[in-house]
Amino acid sequence: MLTRQSPVHRLVKALVPSSSQFLQVSLPLGVLLLGCLLTDAAWRYTEQETQQNALQTFEQHTQRTKASIERRLQTYFDALRAGQGFFAARQTTKRAEWQAFVQAMDLPKRYPGINGLGFIRSVADEQKTLYESQVRHDTSVAHHGYPNFAVKPAGRRTAYFVIEYIEPVPANAPALGLDVKAESRRRAAAERARDTGEVAATEWIVLVQDQAQKPGLLLLLPLYKAGMPAQTVEARRRALFGFVYAPLKTRAFIQEALAGEPSGALNVQVYEQQTLLYASESQRSATAQNQSQQPRYQSVEALEVAGQRWTLHFTANADLLSASERQQPKLILAVGTLLTVVLTTIVWSLVSSRGRALTTNRAMLAAIPDLLLRVKRDGSCVDFIPPAVAQAGYFLPVQTHLSEVLPPALLQHQLQRMERAFATRALQVWEHQLLKDGKLCDEEIRLTPCGHDEVLIIVRDITERKQVNIALEKELLRNKALFQSSL
Repeated sequence: MLTRQSPVHRLVKALVPSSSQFLQVSLPLGVLLLGCLLTDAAWRYTEQETQQNALQTFEQHTQRTKASIERRLQTYFDALRAGQGFFAARQTTKRAEWQAFVQAMDLPKRYPGINGLGFIRSVADEQKTLYESQVRHDTSVAHHGYPNFAVKPAGRRTAYFVIEYIEPVPANAPALGLDVKAESRRRAAAERARDTGEVAATEWIVLVQDQAQKPGLLLLLPLYKAGMPAQTVEARRRALFGFVYAPLKTRAFIQEALAGEPSGALNVQVYEQQTLLYASESQRSATAQNQSQQPRYQSVEALEVAGQRWTLHFTANADLLSASERQQPKLILAVGTLLTVVLTTIVWSLVSSRGRALTTNRAMLAAIPDLLLRVKRDGSCVDFIPPAVAQAGYFLPVQTHLSEVLPPALLQHQLQRMERAFATRALQVWEHQLLKDGKLCDEEIRLTPCGHDEVLIIVRDITERKQVNIALEKELLRNKALFQSSL
């Protein structure tokens, strides 16, 4: 028996690699591609999550930093209101009493950002000479008084806002006698405080007591005469007799406000309009190292400071996330790549081993001088491997079913053998004679189950072997007869 292949089938088989060859190439490539895609997706997801966490951390730091400055400002406002209350509780407040009050406030410990706490008196021009004389002879604190006290800068003006008390004196002595109304920025803040009754801050100034000549500011809170109305602007102007004020060095104040915040997470710059009031140490270092690099995270927040508008510029630095958090995406990429390479190598090795095994099996099957058939339970042929070398007429061609080459009796016998093989799961071996091209040929059939509804059939033409055996038997009988006749 021999199944036929169509010309198209043979052409396709010649042009298309075998399934094992395709599998040997495609499966490792598929594992490699899938591993790369999964690694890339994991890296991108981790990178996105890391950046999102960094952004949230950055926003939390910026809001907390802004809130810290606002809270610290409020404590300074409260200190001014305490001084306002101190004046309101007395008809007059002497220098010694103010000194004792400020010492009780314990500025260095409780308000380290304040350079001092003082009193500014409103003086009319016609009272200036008498006022200077009274201060010079004030011996309530200094036994010798203040013989050199004078309103400064010199010159006549319609009215003066003169710094009369300032504690502690040693750190603020140059400010004594200063007319804050003589300078536009100080005057604007004082008049705004007078007219609103609220704390007012100056635009940035250089404090006269600051030898470093760095930006600073004054916070002023008005004092009104007891018993006089102060419900309108005009009424407040008539009732004003002075201010409680606090000079601040901007850098010292902001440093003190941010003392409790993480120092390495943010770079902070504070501006008033275009003037830089403060820059954190990390910001100055980053600027010095690389002025052209654009920071990944940055934001600008507005801050109202008693009538002045500050802008807080925040940028993130490398310390925003921990080292492990920053390295996590790279670690995912490295581990994913390594696993992909390892898995691809393993799959390639397994597929290559399978391919070599299949090649060996094909070679072994090709060396078998028999016809191999896969046949279903009903006798239909589904696959075959023809012998490598077969003479014409050795096997009859089979198209789809065994009935094409086997007579009914042989077909029925073979189907019975198949059922027996399915039932016993044992090899079935038998011989039969089949008419081929007008000649009666002998075939040996070996049949074994292959799955639950297929069998593998091995067909060997044993005609020549039978003929040789018959010839040998005849020769043996002839030799036996000759031997017996010779006796």
